[in-house]
Order: sequence, then C-alpha cells, then structure tokens
Amino acid sequence: MLLPGPISTQTSPHRTSPPPQLTTPHPSSIPHYNLTMGGGGKIPYPKHVWSPAGGWYSQPSNWRANTLVMVGVIATCAAFAWKVSAERERRYVMPDPDRFYPSRWWTRQIREYEQARREEAK
Repeated sequence: MLLPGPISTQTSPHRTSPPPQLTTPHPSSIPHYNLTMGGGGKIPYPKHVWSPAGGWYSQPSNWRANTLVMVGVIATCAAFAWKVSAERERRYVMPDPDRFYPSRWWTRQIREYEQARREEAK
C-alpha cells in the first residue's frame, strides 16, 4: 500500500520488474539498413484484380491516351448536360435589356423573347 501524501518511499505493488531496455539499435544507425530501405522490389500480385484507383503498381504505358479519352468523355457529358439545361431553363422574369446576363447567349427562352421584342420595335 502506498502512503498518502506527496512523497512516497514505497514502490508500486503492480511493478514487478524494471521497464524493458531497448537492446537493438535504431535501424537508421545500422549502415546496411540504409542501403536496403524502401521495401525492396515488387512483390507478386494477382493480375486479374481491377480497381478504379488502378490496383497494384498502376502506371500504364498509355496513360496519356487514357487521360485524353477521359477528358473527351467528361467534356462530352458536360456539353450534353449544358445543352439539356439550357433547353429546359425557364425564366418567369426576363432580364433587363441593359444588364449583362451570360445565359442570354444560350437560353432559348431569352433569345426568343429578345427576338420578339426586336420585331415589335421595327
């Protein structure tokens, strides 16, 4: 039992031996470890495994072509979504004629509205 108070002369009853000492040196202090660090060579891995991130050691030789193909696919999808969005956009309040609205270049409803206003003005 420990004595109450700030200083105790007794040791803990739970500690039966001194703490273990580090007997092996740190790996970076051994010269031959510095030469072999880095995990070694490639390990055998299953070739049939596929993952979206590329799997083991992903760096295909045609990565530039793959990247261009994906940029084209993404651009095509974005253009299609832009076109559908512009066709389906509805405005209940038309923009002021003297203010800048970029959507007036691609929104069919605004273009038809402004064309009708120009024809009425003639």
